[in-house]
Amino acid sequence: PTTFRPVEVHDWVQRARKGKIVVNSPAKFKADFWKWWTALNPSWRERENGLFVQRGTGDWSSLFKSGPNGFLTALYCAVAMHAVDPEGSDDAARDVCWVVQQVAAAKSCRG
Repeated sequence: PTTFRPVEVHDWVQRARKGKIVVNSPAKFKADFWKWWTALNPSWRERENGLFVQRGTGDWSSLFKSGPNGFLTALYCAVAMHAVDPEGSDDAARDVCWVVQQVAAAKSCRG
């Protein structure tokens, strides 16, 4: 869903996904990314200190999305987070990558 998706992602999509995501307001981008990423994730995911933890099991089917606006967009956002928050960007990249691994494993188990 595009709810809470950072406006910079919309602009990037309008440019046919060429180049980098250009961040206009770092603080707003960071807040919007985490709001959007939270909305994308299943409600059963646990959080500690405001961040998702990379553990737990549950239904990932809500994230079985492919296409140009699938996980690639979240991954590009995690990369853009480095320009916004070099220290916290690892949190975004680590979580997006962990979720991709979990979704891939769940999808392969379904056949």
